[in-house]
Amino acid sequence: MLVKNRKIKNYSISEVRYKGSIYQLTKYSFSRAWIEQNKGLYDDVTDVFNKCTKIEFMRFNEKNELHFGNTEGKDGYSDKNLAIFGTPHVNDRVYKLLAASVDYDMKLVNRSSLNHKIIRYGSYEFKFYTYDDEFLKDIQIYYISNELEQSVGRARLVKDYAHICF
Repeated sequence: MLVKNRKIKNYSISEVRYKGSIYQLTKYSFSRAWIEQNKGLYDDVTDVFNKCTKIEFMRFNEKNELHFGNTEGKDGYSDKNLAIFGTPHVNDRVYKLLAASVDYDMKLVNRSSLNHKIIRYGSYEFKFYTYDDEFLKDIQIYYISNELEQSVGRARLVKDYAHICF
């Protein structure tokens, strides 16, 4: 939609196999609100991963070099185990601004609300707080998945044997 006069080709590649491992803890949401309401429990959970380099929201660990929004291009962690806490949402105005920038129907944007619903992402299906409008949902999921992929990618699981816990 951004480059209407260009022919764009999409190439599918097979899923890359990791040499390391990814473990996911789904018992808690690790949202900013959850962390603020459960600070003691959050500290207890994150202490379990004290030997891991943590990636989390900047406001909860300002001394940590790695945080959401500051993971791209950080290459010194390929031999480290990482622990990633949270889902890096951005302000919903960002999603709406991007939709407006590609001339998406603003009436649809303004009518769309955020709700918990079952979504599909790749081969996964899960409950997620997202937009009713599919285009806005796709923008949101793109932003979040890009940041999480950058975070996970710091461990270089394709070539190294580190572990990711989040």
